[in-house]
Amino acid sequence: MAEDYGMRHGGAGKKYTGWKGPLKDVEGNTVTELSIGVNIDGKETEIPLIVPTLSENETSLLLKKKKPTDSIVQKAYEHAITRIKLGKSPFKEPEDDE
Repeated sequence: MAEDYGMRHGGAGKKYTGWKGPLKDVEGNTVTELSIGVNIDGKETEIPLIVPTLSENETSLLLKKKKPTDSIVQKAYEHAITRIKLGKSPFKEPEDDE
């Protein structure tokens, strides 16, 4: 049975493993996605901050519960746009493992 990582904000579905797998924050909590709201095509859209293009240092900064840098937000935004243009969710979903 798959691990339950909870629900995304606003009823956007169940959280999955995230692009870098389950991680631990400084408090020992499991983190898979860490999301942020951004404007995409005039609509507030929730996207994951933890994306494949983040460096180890950038990922570590987020796990330390620090504010995301402009670079982190830009990488997350670009990743989301690429996925959305392909007709996919910006979040990692079970079908991405198939």
